[in-house]
Amino acid sequence: MKSSFLQHNRRYLLLVVILVPLLISGLFFYVSRQIRNQQTTALRWVRHSYLVREKLFNVEALLYRAQSNERGYVVSGRPEYMGIYILTRANLLLQSALLRILVADNPAQEKLAGDLQTTLQAKLAELTQGTELRVAGDEKGAGALVNSSAWNLTATARQQISAMRVTEDKLLAERNLTSEDKLDLRENISTVLLLTSVSCSCGFNCCKTSSLSALGPSALTTGVSGCEWKSFFGNAFTSKCRTASRKKHLTE
Repeated sequence: MKSSFLQHNRRYLLLVVILVPLLISGLFFYVSRQIRNQQTTALRWVRHSYLVREKLFNVEALLYRAQSNERGYVVSGRPEYMGIYILTRANLLLQSALLRILVADNPAQEKLAGDLQTTLQAKLAELTQGTELRVAGDEKGAGALVNSSAWNLTATARQQISAMRVTEDKLLAERNLTSEDKLDLRENISTVLLLTSVSCSCGFNCCKTSSLSALGPSALTTGVSGCEWKSFFGNAFTSKCRTASRKKHLTE
């Protein structure tokens, strides 16, 4: 009776024990892939924030280097200071332009970058004016220009760089948190997939054992087990397999 019931409902058992876990696993796998893509995007934005911070550091360092070399030339008149100043000025203009392009995705940061670029251009124009006065031999005028308002625009640029750095630090913290959340969620889904696979395997083995037990003790000790395992998937092979195994058992 029990054997007949199992054989009659084997398709439903297969559906419950195998197909349902497989469908669940497929769903979780799809969700995991989507979360992986989101995590990749989050990591890309984290790297973007680190790049912005690096550009801010470079701009600030170049600003101080340009001002230092301009002052050195105005005071000493040594040409090596002038050469370094020219190279630093060109690099500073380039880095400030790249910084503005880099933060174009954020309107607030782009505005700050635009203001910073304007301040740096004004500062470099001031420094260049001092070097031109020194080249023309007006040491007094060049010195007065350097000493009068040399640090006003520099202080403004520092404030603008600091504001951009604070904003980017907040963005970086948020992006790091988002990336970590995505990673934790992926790990949880991986755990669910592993447990689902284990439960699917255990349930399949339980169905197999129950089916063999319903046929009697001899099914576990003779060649019936292999046949009954195959009979779980087909009616045509079941009858032949049972008959052959019983004949073998009677002969022995």
